[in-house]
Amino acid sequence: MRHRLTPDEAAGAFALAKACAEAYPNAHDEGFLADAPVLAHDLPPSVRRAANAARLDDRKHAFVVSGNTVEPWLEPTPAFWRDADTVASGPYGFLLVLYAALLGDPIGWRTQQDGRIVTDGLPVRGLEHSLVSASSERELGWHTEDAFSENRADHVGLFCLRDRGDIPTTLSCADPASLPQDVVRVLAQKRFTIHPDPSHSTPADTRHGREKVALLSGPGDAPVLRIDRDFTVADEDDPEAVRAMKAHIDTVLLQRWFVLFFIDHGTRRVHIAGITRHPTGPWITQQARNYLMDLGDHAESIKFLIRDRGAYFTDSFDAVFEAIGAHVLPTLPRVPRMNAIAERWIGSCRREATDRILITGERHLRLVIDEYAKHYNQHRPHQSLGQQAPDRLTEPGPPTATDHTRVLRLDRLGGLIHEYTQVA
Repeated sequence: MRHRLTPDEAAGAFALAKACAEAYPNAHDEGFLADAPVLAHDLPPSVRRAANAARLDDRKHAFVVSGNTVEPWLEPTPAFWRDADTVASGPYGFLLVLYAALLGDPIGWRTQQDGRIVTDGLPVRGLEHSLVSASSERELGWHTEDAFSENRADHVGLFCLRDRGDIPTTLSCADPASLPQDVVRVLAQKRFTIHPDPSHSTPADTRHGREKVALLSGPGDAPVLRIDRDFTVADEDDPEAVRAMKAHIDTVLLQRWFVLFFIDHGTRRVHIAGITRHPTGPWITQQARNYLMDLGDHAESIKFLIRDRGAYFTDSFDAVFEAIGAHVLPTLPRVPRMNAIAERWIGSCRREATDRILITGERHLRLVIDEYAKHYNQHRPHQSLGQQAPDRLTEPGPPTATDHTRVLRLDRLGGLIHEYTQVA
C-alpha cells in the first residue's frame, strides 16, 4: 500500500517535524513520545486517512509514504550510532515517529542503542561482515524484524536519508498456496528455535529465543511469517523440520523450489539433476535416467545410492539404479547423518550462495546453483581430498610460491565467491 505526498503535503509534514525538533530535545524524549499521537493529527489529512486504512488491513505487507522532503545539506555519515543525532538529521527522526503514531504506539528495545525508539542503521568500522544492520559488506538473510520475540512490533518503520547507489529495500510475504502442504504443516508447528541477533546486547534476553515456535501462523488467507534465516534453527533429530528449513529454496516471492542433486561419495563431485516447484515421482525418475545417461560407462561404478524417504522417491526411481546393479539405501527415520555428505553440501550451498542472494525465479536459481556447483567441483578445497577440488584429483598441487609468483582472482556470482590461482 503506497501513499504519495504532494510537494505541499511533504513540505507541511516536514515543517511539523522541524517544529517538534525545536520544541523537544530529541525523538526519544518521553514528553515527545507522549505527545506524538496528538501531534500526528497535524499531518496532512490524506496521509492520516491512508495510514488508518493500512492499520485496518490485515492483508497488507507494507505501507509506503513516498515524496517526503529530504534536504541536501546532511552532515557526512557518522562513524557510530551515538553520533547520528545531528542537527540536520534530527527532524527526520521526529517525522518517522509522527508517521508511526498513526499506526500505533512506537516502541523500542532496551538492548538496542541504549533503548532508543529511533535507531540508526549505518555502516560501522569493524562490523563490515556482521549479521546486523551495521554491516556494509555482507548481505543480510531474509528475516522478520525481531522474530525471536513474541513481543515484536506489528510494524517496522524505515526512513532512508542517503542512498547513493539507489539500492532498493526488498520485502516479501508468505504465500502458503505455493508451498507443498506437508511443508506448510511443519512450518505451522512449534518445532523451530529463533535466537536474538548480536545487536540485542543483554545476555538475559536470549531466553526469548530458546522456546520452540512456529514459523507460520494466522489465518490461511492472511498468514504471518516469522523467520530469521541466520538465527533460526531446527533440531537435527527432527528431520521434517530440518528439511523444511534446508531442503527448499526461497525466492524473493517466497516460492519454494526443489533442487535434485547427486553427489559422489568418493570424489565429492556434485551433479545438479533438475529444479522444479512441484516434484513428482515421474519427474524424479526421469532426472535419474538423465543422470545415468550423462555418466555413460561410468554409471556402472555406482554401487550404492543413499536417499531420504520422501514420497516422490518411488519404486520406479529405485528401479533405475537397481537396473545397473546399485543397491538403494533409504535413510532411517530421524537419522539425517546417514546422508551426511549430501546434507553438508546443502548447508554449504546455502551458506555460501543462495542465502546471500535474492532469488527471483527458476532461471535465476538455475544460474546460481550451476555456478556454485562449478566452484564446488573445480576449485573449492575439500579436507577429505587433501585440499583438492573434485575435478582436480589427478592434477599436481600448486607450485611453491616465490617472490615472482603472482596471484590471480576469479570472481563468481558477481563477486560473492572469490577463487585464487598462482601464476608463475
